[in-house]
Amino acid sequence: MVHRGRGLWKFNVSHLNNDAFIQMVSHFWQTWRLEKTSFLCLSAWWDAGKSRLRSKIRAFSRAIAASICQRIRSLENTLVHLNRHLQAGEDVADLLSDTKASLAAAHKQQARGARMRAQVQWAEEREA
Repeated sequence: MVHRGRGLWKFNVSHLNNDAFIQMVSHFWQTWRLEKTSFLCLSAWWDAGKSRLRSKIRAFSRAIAASICQRIRSLENTLVHLNRHLQAGEDVADLLSDTKASLAAAHKQQARGARMRAQVQWAEEREA
């Protein structure tokens, strides 16, 4: 059996539009600058900073992905409940329509991420 590593990490550029992400990165570099004196040379400090920032970015990405999955589950549950209310004769057509649109948008966002990851995998395996 061939052991495969984690694969290629690709930065999610959509994070650049997220204020929480920008604040996290700014705060990291502001505090990391104070650590320069702990290192023997500037290049070691820089490399360690990049490594630590990459770990923080990965954790941020995992948290965002988890929140998207949670939102999808919540919307799916809401959709089930709204369908029950609709079958009971209640007027929830507008809410049902809005929920379906929100769910479609969340699935589309999730699919874009999957498409990006798939292209990285194909590039690693030298496939078209």
